[in-house]
Amino acid sequence: MTGERTDESEPTDDLIGVSITAWSSMEGNLVYVATMLLDTDPKKAGLVLYSTSFHNWLSIISDLFNIDPSYHPLCSDWNKIEKKLKGLNDVRVQVAHHAAVDSATVADDVFVSGDTKDIFPVLKANKLDTRPKTQKREALQKAELVKFVKDVGLVVAAIKALTGQMTPIYREQKKALIAEIVRLQGALGNKEP
Repeated sequence: MTGERTDESEPTDDLIGVSITAWSSMEGNLVYVATMLLDTDPKKAGLVLYSTSFHNWLSIISDLFNIDPSYHPLCSDWNKIEKKLKGLNDVRVQVAHHAAVDSATVADDVFVSGDTKDIFPVLKANKLDTRPKTQKREALQKAELVKFVKDVGLVVAAIKALTGQMTPIYREQKKALIAEIVRLQGALGNKEP
């Protein structure tokens, strides 16, 4: 995220917005991966992906890589990205669904490291969210938001590198299709009706 601060001095509420924006940017890049794999336009690929859960996005993209032999050489690159995204999605869920609360008011429930000058809002699940996975999570601290933004930025770079590798394959497929259409048109043009 160029030009955006992601250091320890950034207010937590700003980091929440930066985190959401970083994730959204990453999703847009995944739509372009799906666009090439589906051989469609980005609006259609976006409609398909945004109509499902994020885990379905990853599954769809993985399955598309696996069924198209042209992209098989890139499967290992995708698998690394997918693994990283699965881990980051747990933090993304906290950013999207947990509330920013003053760490001083939840000191009994949350371990806050450092001395009192480091007290800042944390992201904490609503106490009525009693799902076991949620209850196991600690409140999301400021340093974790900084790490999340940086990690998402690294994944975006990896996705962009992957799309850079996919583009020549995608274009070659288009060239082959156009050549076949021209060949068929020529064959039809030589025959009398």
